[in-house]
Amino acid sequence: MDTVGDDPDGYIRRVDFEVPQAHHVACGYNYVDEMARVQRMTWKGAILSTWKLLPPIKQIRLAWERLAAARELGNLKVGRPVS
Repeated sequence: MDTVGDDPDGYIRRVDFEVPQAHHVACGYNYVDEMARVQRMTWKGAILSTWKLLPPIKQIRLAWERLAAARELGNLKVGRPVS
């Protein structure tokens, strides 16, 4: 488990940049251009990234995320506030 520890800047860099970028390279969405020292998108990455933003795929993915969040909240042992 990755914790913040004594380096909050390093933690945010890892969580928000390094881990997702490494995942994109591992999945074939990006490749590393060693000469320019950058990552570039592959055709596969360009097509799938665009496809994920088009309806109805985007709406389906958002619904899955909301369902997962609702399930996670339901699993918490927290009492509901009384109104």
